[in-house]
Amino acid sequence: AGFGVSLLALPLMATGMLAIYTALTISYSFYLKEKLFVDVLMLAGLFTHRVLSGAVAADVRLSPWLLAFSMFFFLSLAFVKRYVELLGAQRDEESVLARRAYRVDDLGLVETMGVASGYLSVLVLGLYVSSEDVTRLYSSPTLLWLITPIMLYWISRVWFLARRGSLHDDPVLFAALDLQSYVCGALVVVVGAISAVTLG
Repeated sequence: AGFGVSLLALPLMATGMLAIYTALTISYSFYLKEKLFVDVLMLAGLFTHRVLSGAVAADVRLSPWLLAFSMFFFLSLAFVKRYVELLGAQRDEESVLARRAYRVDDLGLVETMGVASGYLSVLVLGLYVSSEDVTRLYSSPTLLWLITPIMLYWISRVWFLARRGSLHDDPVLFAALDLQSYVCGALVVVVGAISAVTLG
């Protein structure tokens, strides 16, 4: 049904992107999810592919800044998913995860890499805000700096909750049900809207 709708209503390239996504998802489900680090890269890549597919479907130019931000941001979420799973295995006194290449001993490293990835996404955001691309689009780009502490707060909170065992193993589902995530999202939209209004 999805391919039918895509062929009827969207550019042909969008259908191609859907086919690639389907192939990658199948590869992940049956093989790549069992490969160390490749699995989290794949998860981050699949989410980033959705961003790319949306741009193709809407026929809009996609900023490389957004792609860089998305990759690091979704990589952090992929790591937090593995971290929560490993934490559960540790509580159940298991040493490994089923169909995963991680061991409970990897908890510290998974946490470090996940937090670092999340903070790198905020760094990319900061570099974008200070770039010439933004100065051409906004007359007051400095307002966009307000988004960085919001993102730092959200990512840090996710990892604090994960470490305390209070996070669902699906961070996307967590965000969809979390009031503070909605508040952070609304604040980002408000800051972006105010910055856009200042455009001459």
